[in-house]
Amino acid sequence: MSDGEFVKVSLPYFKKKLWTLHDGCCLIAKVNPLNHSGVGIGYEAWTEDDPDSETDYTRRPFIAAIRSILAKSETELFESEQPKLIAHHIEDPMLSGKSVLVDATVFVSWVLKRWPDQSTHFKRAWEARQERKANSIDSFLSSASKTRTAQRNKKRRTAFAQLIKDLGPDSVNASDRDLAAALAKRIKDEPFKAKAETLRKLLRKWRQEPGG
Repeated sequence: MSDGEFVKVSLPYFKKKLWTLHDGCCLIAKVNPLNHSGVGIGYEAWTEDDPDSETDYTRRPFIAAIRSILAKSETELFESEQPKLIAHHIEDPMLSGKSVLVDATVFVSWVLKRWPDQSTHFKRAWEARQERKANSIDSFLSSASKTRTAQRNKKRRTAFAQLIKDLGPDSVNASDRDLAAALAKRIKDEPFKAKAETLRKLLRKWRQEPGG
């Protein structure tokens, strides 16, 4: 599986805040978690000399993660194994990686530190996730900004209507520039205040609208 293919396959998982260790180790090994019977099952009987088998490359990252999680402090770990991996929840007794929950952000950071040369697919998937998140935030902020502007313009138009009413017949011969200046002065202490030039552009639009 190429790194690009991995990014697509792993998309549902990189949307989550919490992962099971089963999911995390499968993703490290570029294995679809749905296609694995259970990462870590029988780990107490594995030999330390060869934690990988010919068909299951999730064992080595599982052992590394468990060693890191169960370490009482970082001093029990080699420098290359730090920082210590923190688990949100571990069932007792732990039967498999499915019984361990880890924070996705913490886990990804740990993986990139632990295997910097073998985790390029992880890095690409995480960068894609961060980009999606940033775009989502930008979209929300853009929408929220438009809503706030519309609300302020509605109040500005109400203030403009009151200004025209107060001026009476004098408003007919008043220029857009003069009206905008008068409106800017009138709302200068309001949360929806605006510069005269901004109001000048708005009132031109208001006058063209029905009821303007």
